[in-house]
Amino acid sequence: MAVDPSVDPKLVTTATGTGTVKMFDAKRGFGMVTPATGGRDLFVHIKTVQAANMVESMNEGTAVSYTVSTRGRYNEITEIAHS
Repeated sequence: MAVDPSVDPKLVTTATGTGTVKMFDAKRGFGMVTPATGGRDLFVHIKTVQAANMVESMNEGTAVSYTVSTRGRYNEITEIAHS
């Protein structure tokens, strides 16, 4: 599910990458992914995980690939898949 910047002009796609799931809490509606290249962990919203049909497989240590977008001053994973 690609993000259309015309729908949300504050959203700018910045990069793709790979990493591992650090944590995911479906009840709280979010998780964090640690990039393979290091750096700060990345936020992922449950809607992004649901769109990829990955809710049941977002276990700690799972390898994923993703697209990171910037919303204001925050980075957020807007597309996610198994690596």
